[in-house]
Amino acid sequence: MPCEDWQINLMRLAVCTKEAFDKFERDGFMPEMDFKEVTFAGETVKSVSSGEVFSTDPIEMTFEKNDYLCVEISFTGTKIPNMCDLNIPGFSYENGKWIESNRLPVPDMIGCDRKVALKIGYFGDSITQGIGTDKNSYEHWNAKLSERLGEENSYWNMGIAAASGNDAASFGAWFDKAIQNDLVVMCFGVNDIMGGGSCEQLTSDIASVVERFYENGCKVILQTVPPFVYNKPMADIWRKVNEYIKNVLSQKVEAVFDNVPYLQDEGENSHMDKYGDHPNAGGCSVWAEAIYPCVKGVAEKMKKKL
Repeated sequence: MPCEDWQINLMRLAVCTKEAFDKFERDGFMPEMDFKEVTFAGETVKSVSSGEVFSTDPIEMTFEKNDYLCVEISFTGTKIPNMCDLNIPGFSYENGKWIESNRLPVPDMIGCDRKVALKIGYFGDSITQGIGTDKNSYEHWNAKLSERLGEENSYWNMGIAAASGNDAASFGAWFDKAIQNDLVVMCFGVNDIMGGGSCEQLTSDIASVVERFYENGCKVILQTVPPFVYNKPMADIWRKVNEYIKNVLSQKVEAVFDNVPYLQDEGENSHMDKYGDHPNAGGCSVWAEAIYPCVKGVAEKMKKKL
């Protein structure tokens, strides 16, 4: 959704220790922090057009492990970009108090100016985003995978709640972000199936997205559609789509990772996830551990060709 014109009146960044943040959450009083003002092409105010993609000017900051990046933003507008299912803690200052809120325009990507071996992106829906794990926990499968893969690469989680393979195949601004990466780990299909989509439509959408990635020089690791709370007709589509991914699309990508054996329930509920429809921290640990050799292997081969 392109939203409407809106404006950033002020944006500041600060480093906040974990102890200070915990105290803020407990007491509700903003801790003293050394804020740095952010600019946009040298200006402190940024007028954003409908559908505009933009970034801030670079800023230098120093962090210790487990520190928080505190983003303070003052904005005006009627229809602004925000994510209702927000994994990071967000707060709005209303009537003299800080209250938890997800009605905030948050940075979509925070980049660090350093040399990396590969830029790795995670492209998918709420399961990729990390819904199912505790807020502010970083226990979703790709966070754990990224930590295991190490700091030589950069990582960008582009999972969006309620997103579908059909959304990805619209090739809008979201897809344009994904092709900035060298390697994308892609996982779609749950919302297509739950929304009544057909096997033919979903397989066509996933295939076209894979093809467009390669046209833009981005390699792909494709995952099967995870188990979910499908009814019988949906479960039939789910199985057919996954067979297509494993038998046909596996020839067109760097690798296919079948997550189903690690996540599925047993017996007649094998189309359901035993760790919850959105995998919890335990399920995400299993997932990260299982997919690690696949991603590590592809990444090592790509680095040798650089």
